[in-house]
Amino acid sequence: MTGIKCLYITKDNHVYKIPVPNDNFYKPISHLSNQEVLFTLLYYETINRTPAKLIYANFDRIQLNDDGGYELTIDEIKKRYYNFDHYGFISAELLSQKEFIPIPQATTIPTASEKEALYCYIKNKLPILWCDFSKTLENYIDSCIHNDLELKQLVKKASMLRNNALKKHVN
Repeated sequence: MTGIKCLYITKDNHVYKIPVPNDNFYKPISHLSNQEVLFTLLYYETINRTPAKLIYANFDRIQLNDDGGYELTIDEIKKRYYNFDHYGFISAELLSQKEFIPIPQATTIPTASEKEALYCYIKNKLPILWCDFSKTLENYIDSCIHNDLELKQLVKKASMLRNNALKKHVN
C-alpha cells in the first residue's frame, strides 16, 4: 500500500504536518494566515499501515488564505499541469507551428534551508523514512532540473525552426 503526508514549510523553516483532505480543502493553521508556504507531498510505501520507504516527493508554493487554510481550485490544478498541457507529447516542429510558443514554467523545488528543515523533520518525526530520504529527494530535484532544461531546449529549437521558416518564406 501507499501513503501520503502533507506538509507546509514556512519562510522561517518551520514544518507543519497537515491532514490529507478528503476534498479540495486543506485544514487551516490560523497562525499561518496569508503566508506563502512550500506545500510538500510525500508519497511512501507502507507495511502494516506504517511508513516504510519514500517513493516520491512533490513541492508547490502556495498562498494560504485569511484562515491559514488552502483550497485546491480548478485554476490551480491547471497551473500545476501547465507544462504538461503545453509540452507533453509535442515535438519542436509542431511547437514551432503554433501561433505563440509558450514559455515553460519552472518546477518548484525547495531552497537549501527548506531542504534542511525537511531533513530535520523527517529525521525526528519519521525516522523510518530517513534511510533513503535524501537520495530520493535529490533524485527528484535532479529530475526536475533536467526536465526544465529539456523544456527550455525544446522551446529554443522550436523558435529556431520558426525563424528559419520565416526567413525561407521572406526570401
